[in-house]
Amino acid sequence: MMNLTIAAAFSKKLGLILAAVLLIGFLLFLIIYRFSPQPLPKEAPKPIEKIAFETFPGRASQFITDRLSKPANIPQTLPIYKLSLGESFLSNANSLASKLGFKNPPKELNDVTFGQGLLFSKEDGALSIYKDIISYQKFVTASPKGQFDQTRLKLKASQFVSDMGLPITNTDLESEPSVTYQKLSGESFAPTKNPAEANFITFNFNYALEGLKVVGNISDLRITLNPTGEVTKLIFKLFKAVIEPDSYPALGFDGALKLLLNNQGFLIDVAGEREDIETAKNLGEVFLNNVYLAYYLPTKQPDIIQPVWIFEGESKIDNLPVNVTFAVPAIESKYLSPNQP
Repeated sequence: MMNLTIAAAFSKKLGLILAAVLLIGFLLFLIIYRFSPQPLPKEAPKPIEKIAFETFPGRASQFITDRLSKPANIPQTLPIYKLSLGESFLSNANSLASKLGFKNPPKELNDVTFGQGLLFSKEDGALSIYKDIISYQKFVTASPKGQFDQTRLKLKASQFVSDMGLPITNTDLESEPSVTYQKLSGESFAPTKNPAEANFITFNFNYALEGLKVVGNISDLRITLNPTGEVTKLIFKLFKAVIEPDSYPALGFDGALKLLLNNQGFLIDVAGEREDIETAKNLGEVFLNNVYLAYYLPTKQPDIIQPVWIFEGESKIDNLPVNVTFAVPAIESKYLSPNQP
């Protein structure tokens, strides 16, 4: 029978064994940790140039934010993209022109923004083709009004793109495009919100990155049709982008709104029925009604495509409605370096 002395000795011995095992285990852990390869500390993303926004001269006297709601699920970091333009429309220019009925030889173009290009022309239209942009315009002096069957006309627009064989990477033809209406005003178009007064409908099929809309002067596939389904205008910018390895801390909604309210935003779009709306300098009070994250694509090819905060709103000039779009960089300022000259 085990007495108390024997039990105490056994417990002491067991304790010493357990302590030795724990000590050996701890020493093994230190040795393994010391000589195991350690992951390198993550480097901060390299600074990138500030966006060179294409802007209009208008300024708001005041922003009204009562209608504005903070978006949900704002990401903490955002990637940037680099344009990948291995293709060129110029190598296929004659084929594209033939599909639109242009038979005469083209004239050479040299544009400051778009570079070298070709101009095809005929009695009722013109086609400009550059490396990464196509612009087609059918000359019209009359067109029927109203009776726009959007479903049928959207299918017509999609079929036109297919027949032309346009490369539509990063272009979402399946989602619902934004729709605008135009009416004839002399020899040009004027926007209108009343389909009954319109002669044309334009579908804007947006490009997208990371599920975010791409915005800019030419940031979508735009196709204009008359009520019968005839395409009268096309603007298409070749857009393919590859993701860069670095992601950047995103500027939060509150920080972006503060910049805008301090007049540090950029007016990137303005539209209305007033003829000189694009040159108007005083926008008056702007009622903000929508905000979202997007990627910004300027007309002139940039090195990288960056995320931005977009603020959309409404104003009035001479009692005529005006739609405005402001942009604010969505990357924290400490990662943005000044534009190069």
